Amino acid sequence: MSTANPTQQALETQSMIFDMLNSIKLNEGNLMVLETENRRLQLTHNEVNNQHDDSILYKPVGRAYIMKTKDELLLDINNTIRRNEAELEECRKKKEILIKRREEFIANNQ
Repeated sequence: MSTANPTQQALETQSMIFDMLNSIKLNEGNLMVLETENRRLQLTHNEVNNQHDDSILYKPVGRAYIMKTKDELLLDINNTIRRNEAELEECRKKKEILIKRREEFIANNQ
């Protein structure tokens, strides 16, 4: 932002703030999706756990269903939950960094 025109500087500053806000909103959207998916996985885990060990269970894959044992299905669900938890933690850290960066930018441009 080394241009001499104050109007151009203001537009660049405004553009950067909007970009930062959009990044934060996108990150928050990702957080909500991951949290919702984790809640759904927890419910599915509880329902599968309530089934008998000899029950026939099916996992949806696209438009088809694959027959799985209870243990295989629980393992798949647990792996997905662990992966989502790691992504959630990463998104939370990224959100903190984005908010800190935005606050620093605003403080430097006042």
